[in-house]
Amino acid sequence: MKEGEAGQILLSVLGVIRAGLPTLAAQEVLGYAAADDDASPKSDFYLRVSGDSMKNAGIQDGDLVQIHQQSTAENGQIVACIVNREDATLKRFYRQEDFVLLQPENPDYAPRIVPITDFDNGLSRIVGVATRLVRKL
Repeated sequence: MKEGEAGQILLSVLGVIRAGLPTLAAQEVLGYAAADDDASPKSDFYLRVSGDSMKNAGIQDGDLVQIHQQSTAENGQIVACIVNREDATLKRFYRQEDFVLLQPENPDYAPRIVPITDFDNGLSRIVGVATRLVRKL
């Protein structure tokens, strides 16, 4: 975290996340971007979106998505999720009885079904919930 002009909160841009097919998760600080006053530098960060699987949710390739770091989500929330310990993806979260459905917002992509046991044993995990979208015009 850095402090911007006049005490403005800046959050780290911690890498790229696929809104499409999952990709290897690699965390690196790509820079910093301004955040709202209600952002928490200790638990919020940005990810740059790559892909178009969330386009019907208004999330485009190249956008910054602010993520609030947490390990749980409510049905319907958009989450940054690690699948198979290394694949990072941005999808809508729906927990069912025995599995989690990671639903894209583009009919060109199929949902990903992840067994609940993968979350229990650490093979998959929620990194955080999307709270804000930043797009340059």
